[in-house]
Amino acid sequence: MANTYELISKTTATTSVASIEFTSIPGTYTDLVLKLSARHDVFNDTIKQQLLDFNNSGSTKQLSTMRWNGDTVGGFTESAGQLNGYVTGATATANTFGVWELYLPSYANTNFTKSYIVDFGTENNGADQQVGIVAGAWPSTSAVTSIKLSTAAGSYVTGTTAQLYGIKNS
Repeated sequence: MANTYELISKTTATTSVASIEFTSIPGTYTDLVLKLSARHDVFNDTIKQQLLDFNNSGSTKQLSTMRWNGDTVGGFTESAGQLNGYVTGATATANTFGVWELYLPSYANTNFTKSYIVDFGTENNGADQQVGIVAGAWPSTSAVTSIKLSTAAGSYVTGTTAQLYGIKNS
């Protein structure tokens, strides 16, 4: 990783957890990057919607998504809700975790609303792959001081990990 990345916090689920939250995020960085390796526990799902919430506001907005599923490419727009990509589901290939990453520039700036990018990937034994990118916004000028991750149903399984990095641009 580049020298400008600094690990703020890392968590690994030792049991099933409904959510992962980073609180008291210092405002001393230029940008934030959050990396998630996750799997959820809902039976009959190979993927599950990933939710994102800043400062417990419930108001992050997915603006548009481009998603690839095997040979199919699809795009859609979501104007409400906290859906921001997907993570691997309980019925996907055993012990396979999905990847999900948030890039949040100028998170501490209080002069404008926040835009962000999420990219994600899941895999199910070559039968069902989901890869995509989300453009999103948080309609607040407040500094981001906490980030909460959860799935639309169920919990993250043991072994799910999340790492929050601060970026210092020089």
